[in-house]
Amino acid sequence: MSTVPQTSLPPVRVRFIGTPESVAVVLDLLTMACFDVTTSRLYPTRDRNGHVRVYADITPAPPATTSEE
Repeated sequence: MSTVPQTSLPPVRVRFIGTPESVAVVLDLLTMACFDVTTSRLYPTRDRNGHVRVYADITPAPPATTSEE
């Protein structure tokens, strides 16, 4: 029998840039894929009208425990 220890992985810091709708969809998809996502507020971009930037800390889910019998 073998098990994979569940360890906490540190978050990855990511900056997303796009329309508010596109950024929201991507963040929702990451959450649905079992990532823990913490985001900043929306900041307007300086060079693209209608685009925002969001900073996110994304923590991967711990690896699944497997066992063989």
